Amino acid sequence: LLKQNSNFTSMKTFAKSADKEVHLDTNSKQLAIINKSTQKVSVDYIPFSSVVECEILENNISIAKGGIGRAVVGGVVAGGVGAIVGSTTAKSSNYSESLSVRIVTNDLNTPLHVITYHSYKTKKDSSIYKNAFNDAQNLYASLTSIIKNNEATIFKASNQNPATTTSDTFSEQLRNLSKLHKE
Repeated sequence: LLKQNSNFTSMKTFAKSADKEVHLDTNSKQLAIINKSTQKVSVDYIPFSSVVECEILENNISIAKGGIGRAVVGGVVAGGVGAIVGSTTAKSSNYSESLSVRIVTNDLNTPLHVITYHSYKTKKDSSIYKNAFNDAQNLYASLTSIIKNNEATIFKASNQNPATTTSDTFSEQLRNLSKLHKE
């Protein structure tokens, strides 16, 4: 299927054993998600710039989450350029009931892609689980890198936009606000 698109060359592949396979092309800056779970296999091509969030879910609980931060206000990024990445730890268990990676895009037609590695009880010390979890972590790491690059692009664009720059320094703005308050 990927060979039918001459503009896409798979450079990295994830989730070969999952219901959907994910391919990355760093030259065309696209993801290809092959849906293998339906009767008719289909491919969704997603520009890197459309990826806004990702997370690893285990037993339907988020164990790692990354996305474009909401700190972009008025063209200024507060608290650094990096993606907001948090993680929570669920109750420790010897079994995993499900493992998936959730990808959120800004495409209104298909805003959510869930890559399901397994949805059955699996021992965490099994090679099946360990391989799936390792692959999910690598996919997540690649997606957070893409998101971080998207955020840097947004930050760079906001700093180059003349509408977001001003000749006033921060202290001058505070003085002006203080004068307005006194009036």
